[in-house]
Amino acid sequence: MHDVIVIGGGLAGLTSAMACAQYGLNTIVISRRIGGSINETPIVETLPGIRPIFGPDLAKKLQEECKSAGVEFRESEISEIRSGFTLYNIADHANEKHKAKAIIIATGRSPQMLEIAGEEEFLGKGITTNPISDLETLQNNSVAVYGSGERAGLTALWLSSMCQKVHLICPKPRLHVTPLTNERIQKTLRIETHLNSAVKKISGSINLESVATEKAQMNVSGLVLCERGRPHLSFLKVNMQISDGIAVDSAMKTSAKGIFACGNVLSGEEVLAPETVMQAWQAAESAYKFVRGK
Repeated sequence: MHDVIVIGGGLAGLTSAMACAQYGLNTIVISRRIGGSINETPIVETLPGIRPIFGPDLAKKLQEECKSAGVEFRESEISEIRSGFTLYNIADHANEKHKAKAIIIATGRSPQMLEIAGEEEFLGKGITTNPISDLETLQNNSVAVYGSGERAGLTALWLSSMCQKVHLICPKPRLHVTPLTNERIQKTLRIETHLNSAVKKISGSINLESVATEKAQMNVSGLVLCERGRPHLSFLKVNMQISDGIAVDSAMKTSAKGIFACGNVLSGEEVLAPETVMQAWQAAESAYKFVRGK
C-alpha cells in the first residue's frame, strides 16, 4: 500500500510526486508513458530556475529527481479507481491492484483531433501530434501548427528555425500564450498566424500536401496538432464533479475526499508550465495534510 498514488507522468504528475516524496510520503507514479506530453513538446520555457529545455530532456531530468527522492514508477494505464472504506482501490490494465490513502490525478489531455475527412488517412503521413518523432517529415518544408496555447506557440517557434514556413492556425480569436512567446511569434518572419481559423479540409495523394481553412489554403507537408483536447477520465468510478475537466478548489482538492488534481486535467483554460508546477506542489501539500491527518 502507498500513501499517495500519482496518476499521470507529465510535468504535473512528476512534480507532485517529487513533492510528495519530499514530504515523506510513500509515493508511486502510474502512467502509460513516463514523461507524458513533455516527450512530445520541443521546448518548455518559463520554469523557475530552469533555462528553456528540450521536452524529453526535462522528462528525463524530472524522473531522475523523483527516483532519487524515492518515488516508485509503474508504466501502465489505469483501468479504474474505486473508493473503499478508508482507502482507494486502483486497478491497471496489467490487472495489478494498488491501494492508496490519497490520489493525485495529473493525467493531462491529449491533443484535439480535427475530426474531418482524411485525418486518419494522413496520420503519420504528414499529420502528427509529435513534431519531435516526425521531424524528418517536417524540416526544410512548409508546415502548419494547429492550436491556441503555449505548446502550439512554442512548437511554431521551434519549427521556424528549420522549416521554410510555419502557418500557426489558431481556432480562437487570440493566442493563449505568454507575452514573451507572443512577441517572439510576431517578430519571426517565417511564422504566419491565422487567428480565429479552423482547419476545414486536408488533402494529398500519398502524403499530406495541403491544408485549408475557411479563409486560406496552405501548401504544407506537415500539420502538427497542438490544440488541447478533452481529458481522459473514464477510469474514475467515484462520485466527483467533472465538466470539461476536474473541478478543484484553491488547495487542489476535488469533490471526492482524498483525491486531488493538478495540471491540464483541470477544467478551465490551458495551464502554463509555472502554474502547473505551483498546482502540483499545492496538490502534494494537500495530500500530505490529508494522509497525516493535519
